Amino acid sequence: MKKGENIYKRSDGRWEGRYKDGFNDEGKRKYKSIYGKSYQEVKEKLNKIKAMERKPVTGKKLLMNEVYQYYMESIRFKVKQSTVSNYHNIYQNHIKPYFGNCKITKIDNNIINQFITKKLDDDCLSTKFIHDIIRLLMALLRFAVNQHWVEPIQYDLIKFKVQTKPIEIFTEKEVSLIEQQALNNLTLRNIGVLISLNMGLRIGELCALRIGDIDFEKEVIHIDKTMQRIRNPLEGVKPKTIVIVDKPKTEASVRNIPMPQFLTLILKKALVPYQKGAYFLTGRTDRFTEPRAMEKYFKNFLVSAGIINRKFHTLRHTFASRGICNHYFDIKTLSQILGHANIKTTYDNYIHSDILTYKKQMDCLNDDFINRQKLRHFPVNVTDFPVS
Repeated sequence: MKKGENIYKRSDGRWEGRYKDGFNDEGKRKYKSIYGKSYQEVKEKLNKIKAMERKPVTGKKLLMNEVYQYYMESIRFKVKQSTVSNYHNIYQNHIKPYFGNCKITKIDNNIINQFITKKLDDDCLSTKFIHDIIRLLMALLRFAVNQHWVEPIQYDLIKFKVQTKPIEIFTEKEVSLIEQQALNNLTLRNIGVLISLNMGLRIGELCALRIGDIDFEKEVIHIDKTMQRIRNPLEGVKPKTIVIVDKPKTEASVRNIPMPQFLTLILKKALVPYQKGAYFLTGRTDRFTEPRAMEKYFKNFLVSAGIINRKFHTLRHTFASRGICNHYFDIKTLSQILGHANIKTTYDNYIHSDILTYKKQMDCLNDDFINRQKLRHFPVNVTDFPVS
């Protein structure tokens, strides 16, 4: 290999050449490889790539606001509407006030770290949300580098731990109260509460659900869409927000969830009068219940059941936690039922213990100890042991 060429012969007989391909989130170089049957073939391929990369840096007068506009145009048809709306909110409320009128060439490591420090000092922002802000900011800067508007910078950003809130779940007593409240008045929305409690549906998935998505022959509910309220993409046009039905959160969220038998029986009886094209929560084709309205309904539902207020999503958390703690599911099956993108999400969220779980597992050790002593004819009650 000649110095600086980055071309070498592999053990399988092929030739490999490596070239620079942008930067990662921390501003460090990323590399890609190309392959060929000969040294000359790989060298010619690398020369073509390098020739394409030799573009002048033209961003000396470009402002961050302009970079953002170009970036959004480049991704608009590659991401979901909700993602575009989320990026817009983050940029308008956090990045634009600080960087909007800055020349892109003037934004360096120190300025970004000052921005991070300011956000970390804001008690109203969670570390998870601050992480999302920084991720969008770095995506804009990488985009500018890849467009050859600025020279690449080796970033050394302030590191901070993303803190997660403990997951709230309903107690077994509260679960009984929820089930009793719903069964006493089996409206479509109350059945929806039972579905989320016993099948783990997200609120957006439940609101977008149509009666035709329930397959009684296979005894599954098919999930392939979600409903949410987002910012109106038409600037200056009322209403400011709109409700959309879109693809679910991830590809893994498209799934078939088997129905417990008791829910199958309830649904078969309750859905007789309704068309397949009707929204499940309303029984109508021309009207739906959006997540915000369902959240409000659930709040009143809990009041009627005598339970302190929790978010609707607590039903999903309760389903998952009960499934693990009571050994209803193995972790992989639960991950697929919940529609998580990877099993790590399920593991991190739900493989946890509370004081009751600690006590239950320590009692197993206690039972084991007593059984051993019985075999050895030792006293088996605490009060039987002599105290010196």
